[in-house]
Amino acid sequence: MLVKKNLTNSYYMQVNNNGDITFDAPLSQYTSQAFPISGSHKIIAPFWTDIDTRYGGYLYYRTTTQSAILQRGTNKIRSLFPDIINFSASWMMVVTWEDVAAFGCSSSSTITCQQVYICSVRIEFRILKEKLK
Repeated sequence: MLVKKNLTNSYYMQVNNNGDITFDAPLSQYTSQAFPISGSHKIIAPFWTDIDTRYGGYLYYRTTTQSAILQRGTNKIRSLFPDIINFSASWMMVVTWEDVAAFGCSSSSTITCQQVYICSVRIEFRILKEKLK
């Protein structure tokens, strides 16, 4: 996915199956490893594990500039960081790994993890929510 950073710059974001998002290039390995990862991967890993979606589970993502959703993001950041009173979200991305199991685990032992990126022109926040079954 190509994401526009501003009028002149953009960057590439790849939502990967194993609970991570990489920039500039996808991460093709199937198993997670300790950081730092060999090579030059720029990575955010909210749920870094060896996920196996062959037996179920879903991976969803979306970006938005819809004003009602941006206002919810703005309100969330202002409630969590009351000293940042001028924050105004300009772009958001939501990534959800829903009912996924780790490799080698049964499909009855799943987790749902959601990562929300809330960005303004100058500041970026990441919010993580998890639900274990």
